[in-house]
Amino acid sequence: MVPAGITFPSLKDGEDHSDNGSEEPYHTCQILVAADYAWFEHHMIKETPQEAKGARHAPPHVTRAGQEAYDALKEQWRQRLLSVLQLHFPGTKDHVAFCDISTPLTIENYMRPGRGAAIGLDVTPERFVDGDEIAELDMKHPRVRNLWRAGQDYLMCGQVLAAAAGIICALRMLGPLATTRFIFRSIRLLFIG
Repeated sequence: MVPAGITFPSLKDGEDHSDNGSEEPYHTCQILVAADYAWFEHHMIKETPQEAKGARHAPPHVTRAGQEAYDALKEQWRQRLLSVLQLHFPGTKDHVAFCDISTPLTIENYMRPGRGAAIGLDVTPERFVDGDEIAELDMKHPRVRNLWRAGQDYLMCGQVLAAAAGIICALRMLGPLATTRFIFRSIRLLFIG
């Protein structure tokens, strides 16, 4: 089994956007799974920006070292993830019109985060115990006056906590009085109605 997050973003829009005249609307699905950069790293072509051909943000796909092996690896992942999708959503069987696989190399190509990380900083012990790192990740920027930052890397890891970080950052900016009022209003809404 592969731990996966399966989302259907287009289902949030109740309108039928099918353009082929059929009664069945088309929907998009995204499956997120963790992948180790090392599994794909040997397919990265090492070149300087001057040697790179074409724009970094322009499809079609970037050529990889050992392209056939890379394509085969992506196909294995495609089959595996389609199996996971069909296990949890059996109604999707025989209804997938297109499937594309993004690897850590894809993320590295478009975002340049360092080793294909797409959803935040690595969760390391230093992040929680090293004073310098804790200061650097404080919502109030340590060196730029009046700059506040929010997101998952400024509170804790995860998508849900990224939203919470925005609220906490706003409350920190407003000060203790506004934070106290917010807490009391939240308690009142939760318990009193």
